[in-house]
Amino acid sequence: MLNKKNIFLKSLSILEKKVVTIFFLFMVVSIFISFIELLGISFIGTFIMFLADINSFLDKIDKLKILSFMHDFNEKDLIYFFLISIIVFFAIKNIIIFIFFYLFNKFRAYFTFLISKKIFSKNLKNNYEYFLTKKKSKIIHDVREESLRFTGVFFSILNIFKETFLIIFLGLSIFIINWKISSIVLFTFIFFSSLIFIIVKGKLYSLGKDLTFFQSNFLKKLFEAFNNIKFIKIRKLENFITTKLFYFQKRAMNTTFIQNVIVTIPRLVLEVFAVSGLCLTIFIYINSSLPIDKLIPLLSFIALAIIRIMPAISSINVNVNNIATNIHSLEIVNSYIKQKDLELISRDETLDLTFKKIKKIKFENVCFKYKVDNPSFGLDDINLTIEKNDIIGIIGKSGSGKTTFADLLLGLLKPDSGKILINDEKSKNVDTQNFNFSYIPQSINLLDDNLYENIAFGNRNQNIDKEKMDKILSKADLDTLDKDLYSKNLGEDGIKISGGQKQRIGIARALYNEPNLLILDEPTSELDYSSEKKIMQNISEFKIDIIIIIAHRINSLNICNKLLILENGKILDFGTKKEILSKHIYLEKFFEDKN
Repeated sequence: MLNKKNIFLKSLSILEKKVVTIFFLFMVVSIFISFIELLGISFIGTFIMFLADINSFLDKIDKLKILSFMHDFNEKDLIYFFLISIIVFFAIKNIIIFIFFYLFNKFRAYFTFLISKKIFSKNLKNNYEYFLTKKKSKIIHDVREESLRFTGVFFSILNIFKETFLIIFLGLSIFIINWKISSIVLFTFIFFSSLIFIIVKGKLYSLGKDLTFFQSNFLKKLFEAFNNIKFIKIRKLENFITTKLFYFQKRAMNTTFIQNVIVTIPRLVLEVFAVSGLCLTIFIYINSSLPIDKLIPLLSFIALAIIRIMPAISSINVNVNNIATNIHSLEIVNSYIKQKDLELISRDETLDLTFKKIKKIKFENVCFKYKVDNPSFGLDDINLTIEKNDIIGIIGKSGSGKTTFADLLLGLLKPDSGKILINDEKSKNVDTQNFNFSYIPQSINLLDDNLYENIAFGNRNQNIDKEKMDKILSKADLDTLDKDLYSKNLGEDGIKISGGQKQRIGIARALYNEPNLLILDEPTSELDYSSEKKIMQNISEFKIDIIIIIAHRINSLNICNKLLILENGKILDFGTKKEILSKHIYLEKFFEDKN
């Protein structure tokens, strides 16, 4: 079980001082709100006592100079005065309460936004390898759901604070009127609410963890289903996937149902005990010497107090249960925001230089092993130099280390040992902000936006250069695309266009940034031979310092002047295309131009 005090204090430390200050300010204001609610009950209670014994009330007025203006009031005038005063008071009271809850909910929304933003931002700042260990659906779930749960815990504490003070105020008012009755009420509340909380808190904490697990897995399976929609449709697996997917949704629903039942029971039980306490009080007074005309107004006031105390008790119980259910979210959010430094890219480890041109990139004894899945995958003792104007083609079987090589160069991964030199400057972790690079992945992910916005995506200059855009469209063979798509959305992940067109947009996006380093990872797998040849030739004509091409289809490598062959994470061979082809004759048949 979590140390709730420590985890709460840790959670406070991740918030801005301004937010913490506002939170505690709401706690102070909530005391005032509880007090004016007490005044409302007292006002009505006083009116009931007045109606029960008007003559006695008039006698008291005569003795109070402060109410001298009421001395000439008759009974009807006094009733009218009380009625108008009650209406005015409750109108003012409820306006104040409305303003409080308006600001309360506005702050709660901002609080949730802030936590969600912190989780998302912290995730994005993690190194690339971190995302190889984390499921995308889990991160999305935590950004959305755990931020809500985290907020819920804090505001449950605030609600408990407010309702507790209301109960204290009401309890003290009853105590002042009659200490015997207050003792019965307070004992009933404290004893039975504590007993019930002890019984249910462990169960609710366990249910909260289960709910998080089921919701997270449901979201994961949902992502998997839509990512494999083509295979599902071909194999007609709709019913099978639906059954598998909604198993977790059903478990989550049942868990929520049990939570709601458990939360409801304490209120019902406490209500029985509260009414029993009131009946016991009446029984005691019936058998006492107190006149019945004195008992009725007293019991009326107590009943009013109990009527308001019961929702307060119920609210406290619900909020306490909410804390027990969701307190594990504090630990989850803290684990995100206070992650180990090793998981984050340290800016002190990056090369603090700005490169206008790349003259040379050198790998010296670079080794890297993945920390996840099969640790044998990676690179081992890589030594090579890439010169300006080189167009390097990387060849190798799946798992040979081609993509890992590119990821190291891009700074997405950090070498376990060895160093990468750029223009003879050492970089422990290449900072890609310091030179203009572009990367074309195997799978192009598009925005649900128009063609121009997709191509200019990530460009820090928000103004789209129309002249440059037209040139890029021509080089990427996109100038024949339907002109409507220039201004209309392409659909989610480019559903309105073909796979080949998506790849062309990916190429155009990379070229738009005018990179001095361009890495292409299987860039033309969806293109036909003639389109592939034309686009690759167009790419070679751009003024790019270094181009690196990873390809299974050798035709993509026709523009290369050097070839790198990787095998099991090691360099099998590296040299000019002519040298490599002379030593590896089996590659010749894949090339049009063997020069």
